Amino acid sequence: MLNREIDSGYWDYPLKEVSREAELAFISFFDWDQLDYRDHRYVRVLVTEWAAQPKAVGKHAFIESHYVRFAKE
Repeated sequence: MLNREIDSGYWDYPLKEVSREAELAFISFFDWDQLDYRDHRYVRVLVTEWAAQPKAVGKHAFIESHYVRFAKE
């Protein structure tokens, strides 16, 4: 899920996949549920670079945690 605007509360930008060329920066783990069991199903990231989708740069996104691979730079 990608923000409609830069850091807004709407997660309906029309892109559905992130390609490997996109560079993402970790922000936090995220879970919609505030009152029940929190499994942190999503990782909140910032799109820092993406040549194929320049309009996405600067937006926040949620990616399901099982699709994320973390790398220390």
